[in-house]
Amino acid sequence: MSDRELWDLGISRYDIQRLVWDRDNK
Repeated sequence: MSDRELWDLGISRYDIQRLVWDRDNK
């Protein structure tokens, strides 16, 4: 995998985590 792909995965994972957090805290 390229650094770019790994970076995209990291961002995606962070976004998902944040979405879950927002939902749990509503």
